[in-house]
Amino acid sequence: MQPLDAEPEPQPIATPRYNRRFLLAMLTYAALAVLAAFRLDGRPRLVVWLCLGLFAFKTLLLVLKRRDV
Repeated sequence: MQPLDAEPEPQPIATPRYNRRFLLAMLTYAALAVLAAFRLDGRPRLVVWLCLGLFAFKTLLLVLKRRDV
């Protein structure tokens, strides 16, 4: 059992399950960006797009980090 303050070890991500989860996350970000384009305008749309882009970038970095492990 791991101590509560220890970081969990990253799991390998080369399985189809993780690839499917990554694809689903990216498709969800894209769908939310398209919805924001139709429903919002001006500064709120830009803020939503920036946040979604940040989330997508962080997700990509996490996937690349776990593939290197």
